[in-house]
Amino acid sequence: MKKTILKRSVASTLSFLMAFSTAVPNSVVYAEESGIESEIAQDYAATLSQTQNGTTSFVTDGNKTKDPTTHVQGDKVEVAVEPDEGFNTAKIEVKNTDGTVIASLEDGKVTANDKGNYTFEMPASDVTISVSFEAVKKETADAETKTTGSETKTEKREAEEVKEEVKANIFDEFFDKYKNSCT
Repeated sequence: MKKTILKRSVASTLSFLMAFSTAVPNSVVYAEESGIESEIAQDYAATLSQTQNGTTSFVTDGNKTKDPTTHVQGDKVEVAVEPDEGFNTAKIEVKNTDGTVIASLEDGKVTANDKGNYTFEMPASDVTISVSFEAVKKETADAETKTTGSETKTEKREAEEVKEEVKANIFDEFFDKYKNSCT
């Protein structure tokens, strides 16, 4: 969809007439005063690159789609990013047609919104959004195992202490009974 942006010079007044026709697919705006410049906003395509270990999709009006979308410069583009189990989002980059990164998480031009999705401002060029995922760090998994393991060691140590105490009590009882029976 093309949007029409009208600029006017300081002295001129703006009056215009909207014409709708089945022959013209978009609204046409006619400016009647001289000194008015008309600029038609151009649509740019946004596509998602293929990802591994997760999924990405565009979010438009609450609906998710993997189909390329079109936007005009300045539109907020929303992307849902869902890592597979055992993975985290590592990198999100918006690249123009020559492969130059023009927005990313690192530079702050791609930001997380309150819905857990990511947004960026559409530039004046076609873009490709690429997302990469990384496996959850082994250190985190190891730390959980160590915690579980140390709890198990503590429980084993406590159980051994209880056994020793029970043995000592049984021996003491037996020894006391034996001592009493001898006297």
